Amino acid sequence: MVNLRTFQLSCKLFWGYRTTLDLDYFDSTNQIIAAIQSRLENYLKNANLICLAEELEKIKFHSPSIETILLEYQPTDTVYVCDHCHDCCGEKKRENCNNSIHNSIHNTVSRS
Repeated sequence: MVNLRTFQLSCKLFWGYRTTLDLDYFDSTNQIIAAIQSRLENYLKNANLICLAEELEKIKFHSPSIETILLEYQPTDTVYVCDHCHDCCGEKKRENCNNSIHNSIHNTVSRS
């Protein structure tokens, strides 16, 4: 059975980058994040956007756990992969985080 999920980056530099992954091939959130970063890095390098590829290497992303994705998200939902901390991502919220992109996107309905 195919277990496809759509992932979208939620960060200032790469907000909106989307990719679809089959979760049957992943055992952890770290593997999912590595696959997303690898796909984006390949895209950037193929487009000769080397400076952006270098910036991507500096970003530490996180997302909901693979268990949460499998149990609580519908296949049509978008799973956000963030570079900042918020409760909706399973990470503790930073008191000084004023990421308006994240707040506007995650405070709206992200599920179909």
